Amino acid sequence: MSYQDKDYEEMLNRADDFMGKNKPQEAWECISAIPEEVKVTEYVDDCAFFASIALNTQHFNDFLRYFKVYLNTVPKADKAFAEDIADLFYIMTTNYDSKIYPYVIEVIKTVLAKFRTTEVLTICAGLYNMMGTPEKALPLLDEALDKDPFYSKAWYEKVYAYHFMNDTEKEVECCNYYLAIEPDTEDFSILVPIANSYSVAERHEEAIATLKKALKNKELMPEHAAAVHCFIAESYRLLADKKKELAHRQKALELFPEEVRYWSMLAQYYITTEQKPLKAEKIMQEAMEKYPGDPLVHYMFANVECQIAIDFNSEPRLAIAAEHIELAIKKIKKDPLFYLLAARIYLLLKDYTPALKHARHIYRMEPNDNSAILYMVLATLGCGKLTEFRKMYRIYEKINPTAKEDILTIMPEAKEVIDKMK
Repeated sequence: MSYQDKDYEEMLNRADDFMGKNKPQEAWECISAIPEEVKVTEYVDDCAFFASIALNTQHFNDFLRYFKVYLNTVPKADKAFAEDIADLFYIMTTNYDSKIYPYVIEVIKTVLAKFRTTEVLTICAGLYNMMGTPEKALPLLDEALDKDPFYSKAWYEKVYAYHFMNDTEKEVECCNYYLAIEPDTEDFSILVPIANSYSVAERHEEAIATLKKALKNKELMPEHAAAVHCFIAESYRLLADKKKELAHRQKALELFPEEVRYWSMLAQYYITTEQKPLKAEKIMQEAMEKYPGDPLVHYMFANVECQIAIDFNSEPRLAIAAEHIELAIKKIKKDPLFYLLAARIYLLLKDYTPALKHARHIYRMEPNDNSAILYMVLATLGCGKLTEFRKMYRIYEKINPTAKEDILTIMPEAKEVIDKMK
């Protein structure tokens, strides 16, 4: 081995080390120091590695070139080859920029021209799913299942394909096939999407049963277990089983209190399901102590205080709610739910100037949202902006046959203005 060869070996070892440390750009610089003709001749067995680095650093033309050189060295689609392309294809699926798609399609065509094993067909179908073209994935999956009807990964990819195609019946059918083949699976990443398919089909009992399989996995991380409990709680809510819903919401919070959403969901449960806003307030006070300044905590606190104000006819509570929602909006300016709540609070306070400011903001963000239009109607009238009120009222009247009755229930003084419009 020459001195120069040793340098190339050193570059290769350093690139491997950098990839292990998740530093692909540094790895790319290392392999770039090795001449191209050396890489594709002396180091041809490492071309899959070169392709991986090129893909990670978005050198897509180089990726395709190295991949084709690597593919030419593979005599058969054995387990090692499947693992190689599965690794490469995983990197492709994490690159959501559509500019990679032409290269992905070229790779699929190149691989399938040489190998059409069950595993290869399924991996390629998964890439078509990733690119949002499930109609191209399905023929490959059908071919894979013709070769091996018990290949569970192909059924799993069919779940995704039919999900993207909004074919709920076939999506659930594929879920059933997958679980029939893999009845003992405890894989969180597989079971949760399958449970979601059942949920979309309103088969909540089956969703719960599927999720409980994931909870049997003793290696499940706390945040994943909490997410499963949260999903189960939502299924029980849809089944109107309050007791079990509460148990799973509490468990989600117990397992992963760092997730502010779980505090919010438990508080929401006490407001909407139990009609106990004071209990919800206590939960949010605890959340506020743990996560002061978190915008979601402020939003939920405002929601809770608003409900208490309505239940107990308390204007001071509305003032507290207004303070919290303004703090939330300062930190997150693009969530329409924040502006909807803000407009509602100020309308209840009869403070129409900020109500209109927030209502206009929602309407710009969500011009087809019924609540946004209603709040615009109420706020423009409250501010005396009659031209704008008439325009918004006509829009609201078109989407709501009981528009007049609804508005007069909230704001009786609108009657004279509306009557003059007839």
